[in-house]
Amino acid sequence: MTGPNLMAVRLFLCMSITDAARFVGEVAERSWRTWESLPNKAPDDVIAKINALVDYRNQIYRESLDLIKAMPDGDPKVFPLYTTIEDWFQLPMSVPIKWRAHCSAMAALVIEYKIELVRFDNDYFKFWLENAEDTLDKRMEWAKMAYAQEQQSIVSKALKAG
Repeated sequence: MTGPNLMAVRLFLCMSITDAARFVGEVAERSWRTWESLPNKAPDDVIAKINALVDYRNQIYRESLDLIKAMPDGDPKVFPLYTTIEDWFQLPMSVPIKWRAHCSAMAALVIEYKIELVRFDNDYFKFWLENAEDTLDKRMEWAKMAYAQEQQSIVSKALKAG
């Protein structure tokens, strides 16, 4: 993978140079910038890691697509979006390197399948969850509920303004 290709894949994965240098290359930003600026091949271990991230992103995309297909027609297709790495860390078994790849998959689903995203709020989620187990199904249920509340709030504000 040449420098320009490395840059393209990094951008596809929604990763900054800082994120890529830290989590993928485990190097200084300067080294990452050098890899991207040269026509030479990037180091093999970096290529392997970035390809693994693309595979992970594609897996998340496919799994999310399966969830979309299982949702009842007419229901909004809602998913949580982890906008900060701190929120990402609240996921069971989360790994920092996968955060941006997940964001990339969600962005593609917004464009291609018109899903709705709700910013994940860990404090609100934990309050809502009470003592139940934290699962993907619960996170999806929370996102749908939070989306409905957001929509209701928008309607209420519009009615008050009108």
